[in-house]
Amino acid sequence: GSQACGDKATLKLVGVVGIHMDNALATGTSGFLVTYFSYLSANFVYGQIDWNEFTIMGLECGRKVDVSDPLQRRGVTTTQSKYAKSLTRLKPPAAHHSLEDPATHAEYEDLRSGYQKVAWLARNTRPELLTRVQRGLQDLNVATKELIYAYNRLVVDALKDHHIALFYHPISMVPNETLLLLPGDGSLGNADDGTGSMEG
Repeated sequence: GSQACGDKATLKLVGVVGIHMDNALATGTSGFLVTYFSYLSANFVYGQIDWNEFTIMGLECGRKVDVSDPLQRRGVTTTQSKYAKSLTRLKPPAAHHSLEDPATHAEYEDLRSGYQKVAWLARNTRPELLTRVQRGLQDLNVATKELIYAYNRLVVDALKDHHIALFYHPISMVPNETLLLLPGDGSLGNADDGTGSMEG
């Protein structure tokens, strides 16, 4: 939204919308949400609309008061507790195998699938697991029986702290209080004549 102010316009953030495939995820003021979803409902068919508490792509999201915050601010929480509890350990190798024995094709497929599932957890809410996930994915091409034990230990640690949640507080959108980060990615090479990429 905007409000005229002399010869300038003062911008005020009233809502944000993200689209993934056929799912729309939005947050904002009550007025924005009512207007936005009224427009969507009039133009598109939605099987279900969930408010405040829902799961999308394995992330359980909600709006809650942060009891650890002195200001008791409301914000958005995300957790993957249910997703983490769905992870399972692989069957250990038979006793006559040594740790250096190569993994079978079936074990390789199970490891590849398992590490990719844990990667989704680590990417969104459990960054402390990322290094071990990346190491496991790198070792897949020369996977041995030892990697099965490493994966199982990773799953145990993921389950141990499955309740971990991230809390997002709303931030000020006043331009001089907003910091923009340009990651050092070649795809941003055209930003600022390439300086955004070079300085990332």
